[in-house]
Amino acid sequence: MCNSTSYLLDTLETTGYHYLPKQRETLVKRTLQKATTLENTFKLIDYAKDNKSFLLKAYWTTYYCGGAILQEGEKFSFRRCKKKWCRTCSHIRTAELINGYKHLLEDFKEPQLVVLTMKNCKGRQLKSQYQKMVDAFKLATRNITKTHGLRLNGIRTWECTYNLKEDEYHPHFNIVVDTKEGAELLRDYWMNYWQSRVGAKHININAQFINEISTTNDLLEVFKYTTKLAVSHKEETKAQDWIYQCTKGKRLAQPIGSLRKVKIESKKVQEDQVKGEQGNEIWVYEKDVEHYVNAHGETLVSDDEKNVYLIEKQRIKALKNQAHERNNVHQRRNTQTTVSTSNRSIGRSCIKAHER
Repeated sequence: MCNSTSYLLDTLETTGYHYLPKQRETLVKRTLQKATTLENTFKLIDYAKDNKSFLLKAYWTTYYCGGAILQEGEKFSFRRCKKKWCRTCSHIRTAELINGYKHLLEDFKEPQLVVLTMKNCKGRQLKSQYQKMVDAFKLATRNITKTHGLRLNGIRTWECTYNLKEDEYHPHFNIVVDTKEGAELLRDYWMNYWQSRVGAKHININAQFINEISTTNDLLEVFKYTTKLAVSHKEETKAQDWIYQCTKGKRLAQPIGSLRKVKIESKKVQEDQVKGEQGNEIWVYEKDVEHYVNAHGETLVSDDEKNVYLIEKQRIKALKNQAHERNNVHQRRNTQTTVSTSNRSIGRSCIKAHER
């Protein structure tokens, strides 16, 4: 039996603090991720059936992802689908990317998070808009190197959200670069590119963010953010399906400069090591109870463990949101100051020219 409810309750009673033993966290995460993925996958399958989406077969692949877990002592293994919309596989890929890039990211002198965006677009424009953004980014980095002799290093990811009220899509880049100078030049060249082609009304400098990353831990947290799901499960199902259709076969995470692509072993079977567990079991996910269950009706994790994990996760999320909001306020003030200083400088130049 893998259920440790009694151990958890004893811990809570003696310490008075609600926490989940580290060795159990992996199993709780797998259970919750399967529930979330399955709920969203059913919506995608139903939508694909009704609207004849060519991704229907791929969605069914995700339905079977992690449907059963094989336990051999401390080793827990299951088959993966490796699809972009699978929460379980997305979390695994993020962990693999962090392990692959961590040693390179730690060498960055003054890492910055850059968010580059532009005006929302309609669904019919999304596929071409993605390619235009990629082309604009490549041109910007090439011009920075050619004009300023500065080679940007980092990683670029593409993300898209959906505005239900306006029925519009909001694609944008999340980028980690190694220097502040590079971040500012990247924002300037991005602005210049779109202003010269589509006009100033299609792009706003206040929507382009640059945030400093102060510590290694913060850097890894940002990296987790930039390599997350390209589309949130909270988005409308039709929007998810269309975004995934438009980006099929596209590489949404791309290294920049000397940060070469990390070769990740394409494993069809995921293996987790959970210390302290014993026994050989086959755990099958039962949708009705939202648990992995063995032949004896025992659950892989308990409801108490799931609740404790979710409460702690919400607490951490609230703290991160507060810190993120403070950073946004600071960034807006800096941007406004920069724009104001630039306007005053332009004004003085015009006055001097007029006097001459």
